[in-house]
Amino acid sequence: KYFRTPFGTEGARIRQRLVALIPDSKFISWSVDVEDYLWALSPTPEKQLDAFKRDIGKAGNLVVMHYLYPSTVEYPGQFIELAKKPGKRLMRVDQCLEDPDAPLLTSLALKNLNIHVATLPYSLKLAS
Repeated sequence: KYFRTPFGTEGARIRQRLVALIPDSKFISWSVDVEDYLWALSPTPEKQLDAFKRDIGKAGNLVVMHYLYPSTVEYPGQFIELAKKPGKRLMRVDQCLEDPDAPLLTSLALKNLNIHVATLPYSLKLAS
C-alpha cells in the first residue's frame, strides 16, 4: 500500500504502473537521510549520526535507512534518542498519514519499537 520509490525518484510512469498493480497505493518520501550508503562501510560510519542530526535540524521527519549495513542497524537507538531531544515522537507511516486501516499502536508495541526499529518493514515518521 505504501511505496518508497528507489532513490526517491517519482514520475508518471512509476505512478501508472504502481496504481495498475496496487490500487489506492500511496507514495512516501523521506526527509531524513542517514546516508548509510555513503558511510556505513567507510572508516567513519558514525557520520550517519551527523547526517541524521543535520536533517532533523532542518525539520526532517521521515527517516530512510537500509538494513543491509551492520553499522546502520546498530544506530537506531541513538537516532531515537537524538529525535526525542527536540520533542519528536515515533510513529509508523500509516499512522502519520492517518490511514483509517492502521492498527493501533499500543504502549507495549511502542516499548518494543525501541528494540525492533531496525527490522521494521516500513519507514518511521518523526512527529513534533
